[in-house]
Amino acid sequence: MAQRGNFAPTVLLVDDEADVRLLWRMVFAVHGGFGAISEAADGARALEVLKTESFDVVVTDFSMPGASGLEVIDATLSGRPSTVVVMVSATADVGQEALRRGASAFFDKWESTTDLLPRFVTAVLAEHEALGMDLARVGQSDRRRMVGLS
Repeated sequence: MAQRGNFAPTVLLVDDEADVRLLWRMVFAVHGGFGAISEAADGARALEVLKTESFDVVVTDFSMPGASGLEVIDATLSGRPSTVVVMVSATADVGQEALRRGASAFFDKWESTTDLLPRFVTAVLAEHEALGMDLARVGQSDRRRMVGLS
């Protein structure tokens, strides 16, 4: 369960395939402990949403109309560096770039088990809490150093 006390992490799911967003929504709901789960049907819509809303967790595809998942990562972390961002894509060669830009993880879209994604997110949120990390005050270059990417 992701919920800690009264804190239930909010989630933004970004993918241009409605069936994929539905699957991710169901997986997070079944896992439990997450708060509001929002969706963006493509990268451009995600960028619009991120201008006015912040999320604890963003799960994004890479290849989408309007803006790529890499652009979603950049927009998310520039507004709120403490967000756990996970890229899930069938385009495996973008994984290293996603991590370099500050994503917490990259999963292959077709090989990831449905249980792995929310368990990973829960573990990262717990680690942040255990370390007392206020990542909102940590710069992106410092964040990359913390995960050994600089």
